[in-house]
Amino acid sequence: MVNNWACKKNPKDLGDLLFKERNSTLPTGQGFKPELVASGQGGAVSRHILGGAGAYLSGKNYLGRAQEFRDGVEAAIAKMQGNTRRQGENQAEVLDDQVSRDVGREAKFGYDSVNKGKSKEQAKKDLRNALRKLLCE
Repeated sequence: MVNNWACKKNPKDLGDLLFKERNSTLPTGQGFKPELVASGQGGAVSRHILGGAGAYLSGKNYLGRAQEFRDGVEAAIAKMQGNTRRQGENQAEVLDDQVSRDVGREAKFGYDSVNKGKSKEQAKKDLRNALRKLLCE
């Protein structure tokens, strides 16, 4: 993802790419937080992480919730944390959705920091560290 980020000129282009990759699966044992791959979907954490982050960055319609991701949707996320999850969603899926929003925000922050004068190499390093904390530690 960091390499893809470095090759794309803006958040929308990266979002479009991530959104296309959303149906790949990531098996357990790859260093991801166990709670992110515990959704019972064969380790399909990428459906949420790549799909959600891609939607957040590009404004695409993701499971009918493009506006939620585009606007940040603090209220919807808070609602999902309670006992009002969407039908069929388990806690891991809700967590994946929350993390996808944070992944999208970190990628956007990287673009913003480069536009404000940070070197692209430093922004890549910062993004890699942020993703590691969100997804692996």
